[in-house]
Amino acid sequence: MGPQATEAVEIIDIDYNAVPPGQVGARPRKIKLHGRFKFNLVNPGTLTIEFLGGQTPLEEGATVARAGDELAAANSGSFKFKCTLVHPDGSTSVLDPDQGIIGGEIDIPPGS
Repeated sequence: MGPQATEAVEIIDIDYNAVPPGQVGARPRKIKLHGRFKFNLVNPGTLTIEFLGGQTPLEEGATVARAGDELAAANSGSFKFKCTLVHPDGSTSVLDPDQGIIGGEIDIPPGS
């Protein structure tokens, strides 16, 4: 028997020009427990993701990630996240889901 195929990395696009701005597609985005995922910034600049409410899907309690980081869904639950974009000119735009239907959310079912 050959090696097992590895599961693809889920890509979560973040677009500040989308309606609503932030996560593109279904909210919350379903991710398998122990699945791999990463955030992809569609716009120019540098993106930081911050999981809110003291809850995180990430290992070792990490609550912050950057676009392009490959992450593992270590914990089950529903996790809202804030998006902070530093534009090429140095200005900052924040999308906080606690301020409306902006930002994003992932859902990791237990035992998935």
